[in-house]
Amino acid sequence: FGVFLGGTGGFVSTSGSGNITITGNGGNLSGSGTVNHGVNISGTNSFVKTTGTGNISITGTRGGQTSSLGFSTDIINAVVTSGTVGNVTILSDTFGLSGAGGATYNITSVGNLIIAPLTNITMGLGAGAGTLSLSNTYLGSINAASYTFGAVGAGDVSVDTTKNFGTASVSFLSGGNIYLSNTIAATGGISFNAPVILSAATALNAGTGTL
Repeated sequence: FGVFLGGTGGFVSTSGSGNITITGNGGNLSGSGTVNHGVNISGTNSFVKTTGTGNISITGTRGGQTSSLGFSTDIINAVVTSGTVGNVTILSDTFGLSGAGGATYNITSVGNLIIAPLTNITMGLGAGAGTLSLSNTYLGSINAASYTFGAVGAGDVSVDTTKNFGTASVSFLSGGNIYLSNTIAATGGISFNAPVILSAATALNAGTGTL
């Protein structure tokens, strides 16, 4: 692993205005051996958390073994900002989330949650196609006051998700096109920075929010 927080209490935490920045590069580029995740959070009482006004930034690059991931966690509340404000940014070309569901989440942000590719690859949400894929299961394992998916320097973003973002606002960023193939519900507002291509069955429901 590049960075591994695990066992029975591997954690990083700040209070006050302290920010957390973690960068992990998975090793063993020859591709042999066991998994070589960039950043992996696993095990009882392992987490990355701010309790004040700090932000969390995680950048993960996978190693050489084929099942390695840039960012991976299998525990509830692995990455949390729980103070009055605080954003979470995760940059990685490959993701793995498990162990959460229902009313529990792997990642929670009281501010904005930014998930974007590390390089200029494509991104898919839900059933949308993309090299960086966030399935509906993964999207159900994250919770935030607002969301940003993609990056201005990355490739196309394909959105085909059943996730209801509730009262949050959602922004989609791309250096190419943004393809929408399902209804997006986010009453806090929906925004795009790039050309949007809608399928025939697509609707945008921003409620009283902006579009």
